[in-house]
Amino acid sequence: MPAMFSFAVQTLARIRRWSHIHLRGALPIIPRARGWLLGRRGEHAAAAGIWRGLARQAQTPSDDRREKKADTAAIALAWAQHGRYCREAGDLTAARAALERALAARPDYPLARELLGWTAMAQADWAAAEPQWRALLRMQAVLPGRARCLRFLVEIALERNEFDEAAGYIDRLAEAGAKDRACQIECIRLRARLARKQMDDHGRRAAWAELHQRFPKAAENTPGWLAYVGGEDPPDKPRYTPDDVAAAADPRAAARALSYLELRLPRREHLALAAQAAAAYPDSDEIQRRYLACLDGYLSCAAEAREFTTAARAFAERFPEHPQSEWWPAAAAVAANDAAAVERFAPDNDEGLRIWLAAKRGEHDAAYALSARRRRKHPNFAEDPRGLDLRLLSAAPRRALRDKILVFACFRDERVFAPWFFDYYRSIGVDWFFIVDNQSTDGTAEFLCRQKDATVFASADSHAATANGMRRINELIRRHGDGAWCVFVDADERLVAPGIETRGLRGVVDDMAARGEEAMPAFMLDTQPTDLKAARDFRPGDDPLAVSNLIDTDYFFFGGVACCFRRVRGGARDRLFDFHGGLAKAPILRGGRRGPGNLPRVYLSNHTTSYARVSATGGALLHHKLLREAIDMTKPRDQAASRVNGRDITSRARHVFYRGSGLFAADAAIPRGPNTVEYKDSAQLERLGLIGDFAKVTGNETRTT
Repeated sequence: MPAMFSFAVQTLARIRRWSHIHLRGALPIIPRARGWLLGRRGEHAAAAGIWRGLARQAQTPSDDRREKKADTAAIALAWAQHGRYCREAGDLTAARAALERALAARPDYPLARELLGWTAMAQADWAAAEPQWRALLRMQAVLPGRARCLRFLVEIALERNEFDEAAGYIDRLAEAGAKDRACQIECIRLRARLARKQMDDHGRRAAWAELHQRFPKAAENTPGWLAYVGGEDPPDKPRYTPDDVAAAADPRAAARALSYLELRLPRREHLALAAQAAAAYPDSDEIQRRYLACLDGYLSCAAEAREFTTAARAFAERFPEHPQSEWWPAAAAVAANDAAAVERFAPDNDEGLRIWLAAKRGEHDAAYALSARRRRKHPNFAEDPRGLDLRLLSAAPRRALRDKILVFACFRDERVFAPWFFDYYRSIGVDWFFIVDNQSTDGTAEFLCRQKDATVFASADSHAATANGMRRINELIRRHGDGAWCVFVDADERLVAPGIETRGLRGVVDDMAARGEEAMPAFMLDTQPTDLKAARDFRPGDDPLAVSNLIDTDYFFFGGVACCFRRVRGGARDRLFDFHGGLAKAPILRGGRRGPGNLPRVYLSNHTTSYARVSATGGALLHHKLLREAIDMTKPRDQAASRVNGRDITSRARHVFYRGSGLFAADAAIPRGPNTVEYKDSAQLERLGLIGDFAKVTGNETRTT
């Protein structure tokens, strides 16, 4: 009782100090105190009733000018408090009506604006919420208030899929709170949310890497970061199972379960769950959109491509007001390489699809201009060299490199592959190597520094903090690759192009130069060890093809929006592990600038480039990933995992999955598929339709023997 009396006294004192509004007798002090006390005790309905009575009492007209002003302020206060407690009681409709009456009495009342903004957001009425927070932003003079308004405006823009607006508000928040640590942390978190909403995994990766690099303690306490890097789920975040999708009480619960399970289930199982949710909630645009995203991300055959087209067009008909109603049919048409359908469905403001259409028509200047405008408007983290750790370990080349063939690569504990890597690429005509050693512990750096035709750099930056190494690659291409032919490959990849055994890379790039081409498309063609014992006995200097020369030939090629405009599924890892990662790459890129935008050609990710004229001839990268996993099985678990430390959750989860699959056990034998053959040469891949004519290869039919 004494505590309640003390609180009542403090409440009355607070009311009396509120002297900037002269309420006089408009609102009796005792009912006001009762309203606040009841609200504090959680009796929201009773508090709302008291404030409603006070609002009606204050609406009694007055002829006195000063009292009329006091009455207006009192009416606004009473209706705002009535709206607050209606909202707390769960009656959002009554709350919104009361808050609108408060603003009608006093349009410049910040409390009513804020409460109405919250209420409209709770009702998912984003169009009504936005003007409230914008108006409130204009009223705020200090940072905390402005930051709160900008944060809510970002939330609204994300819900409405207005990504440019969201990015603009985030930039304003970063500028306003440039010297405020909390604001900077919030900006990075919001950028990660924006990238996730845009399905921009590279942007999301960059945002979380920046947060961990600049504010490590804040990152470790952020649920989104923990979930992203694969740490333990926060205590307040539920763990989901596939059964939770079917048992979900509403579409939002089903969407949360699907999102959680995306990186934790095989591709086919996750796609089946998404289809199940889509059938259960046909009127939920969020569930239908997630189903489309699964179809788009997991395409592996012509039948799935046709299903994707049908579902995308049904989505456009069912949800014509959805911001992505036109985009999904256009994306399905891109997958089918149907330019006419893309032109029919593509939204006018989608620059990615316009670039794709310009490339299809051969309008390269237009595509360059659109690409440059997009890159300036939405800078890619892979192009940002600021703060990059690159320390020279060996001398730079003394000769001119223009028109030379240069290899760019990032190594970490690659001592077992490095000798073969240099021998093979020298044999096909590479003139110089630029290698970044990322904290190797197995003698890789020492081996690299002994090579007379290599410039070696050291870097302590994590893989995630450098956009999967692409910040390093782009910076080295900018420094040394102007006018040269830049070959970007990993230590376990063997580049193969038509006739490469006889004419080498020089013949390939000379043909590209004669046709005015700037990028060669390729894909990772997984090899499979023939004998696991021989694979585990692999030693530095051995040729990987001697122990891992089996390939699967059933690959599915389909269109993609990003340059080089194709995607690929299939192969040994898909057959063995239901792998659904990207296989398409662009291993050859002409360094330098071109086009109206005059921006350098760069890698936007490990699998895509900025706009470039794509070669008519496609190649392949024989990918010795399974051999690497077999070799890793001979190492202690922590030593084998060191190579993927610092990578994103997908890479590390994949490594753990491979290791726990049982396929690499001492007495195991990796099974062959119905389309598994021994690799012979590039001519064999041409006969199988896996390399060669790019237009022919990028079709909607799988290649099988």
